[in-house]
Amino acid sequence: IALFGGDAPLERALRCSVEIQRAFRVDPLSSSFWQGLGIGVNYGPMLMGNMGTEERLDYSVIGAEVNLCARLCDVAARGQILVRRDLLERHGLADTFRIEPVGTQTFKGFDRDFEIAELTYDHDD
Repeated sequence: IALFGGDAPLERALRCSVEIQRAFRVDPLSSSFWQGLGIGVNYGPMLMGNMGTEERLDYSVIGAEVNLCARLCDVAARGQILVRRDLLERHGLADTFRIEPVGTQTFKGFDRDFEIAELTYDHDD
């Protein structure tokens, strides 16, 4: 998990996701194909801080937005970056990044469907 705060956190998270995918490539001299990993990006309010008991405290984040991000990661294929389409539009990023619609997804623990987009990028850059 990576958290982004400050100025333009969603845009920075998406740019970071692209760089992670590019850096995660297998050595081009090996016989393996480019693999990557599945990345889900979400944005919204969450609780952050020490959680647990006095005997065991963990610094963590919790909330619906964190859970949705985990669900996006679960369904993202290797090399894929998934994000809610409404976030891209609401934050003026739909034209900043190349995106392809994935479709409507239903996720466990949520009572509504989400329009999901894939952030596309050139794997050969």
